[in-house]
Amino acid sequence: MTSFKILFIFLLNFLYGILFLFLSLLNYKLFSSEDKIIKSIIYILFIFDNAIIYLIILYKINYGVFHIYYFIYFIIGLIFAYYIKNKVLSLCKKIKNKK
Repeated sequence: MTSFKILFIFLLNFLYGILFLFLSLLNYKLFSSEDKIIKSIIYILFIFDNAIIYLIILYKINYGVFHIYYFIYFIIGLIFAYYIKNKVLSLCKKIKNKK
């Protein structure tokens, strides 16, 4: 595997971690008022769909080879997105309070 492909996969995992966090927060907001059983089924389907999409993308790039450091970059993307989300929300609250 070339170094360009490795860097591309790292970037993809980082961005997919960010996307996954925002989609899971959206999923939580949309279905927070549903019944617990329905909410659990929807969340399981959400996780399953995201895992399948991730594996298809990985298969298209490097024939489905998964290494643990891909997962590490995915987790770093989640942490980064969570940090950015909190910063953006606090900034929006400050702007809203000024009005």
